[in-house]
Amino acid sequence: MSDTQTSRVQAGQLRSFVERKERLKAEAKDQADLMKELNAEIKGAGYETKLVNQVVAIRAKDPADRSEEEMKLALYLDALGMGGN
Repeated sequence: MSDTQTSRVQAGQLRSFVERKERLKAEAKDQADLMKELNAEIKGAGYETKLVNQVVAIRAKDPADRSEEEMKLALYLDALGMGGN
């Protein structure tokens, strides 16, 4: 393969990477816009977006990990006199 062919192949690969990156950035912007719209809907329905985000994060965790984290949080809060009991 000559240097010219190598340059052409590398330029083609680079162009492909750049175009994929551009598409992904556009998709990310679209997703961000959709998230803003959803947050507006959530607020409009009377919910707090911060709390809904927390629920989403909790649901994404493994149940065992979530349980352990909740137990540790309760322990820390109790140690600081902030427990619910």
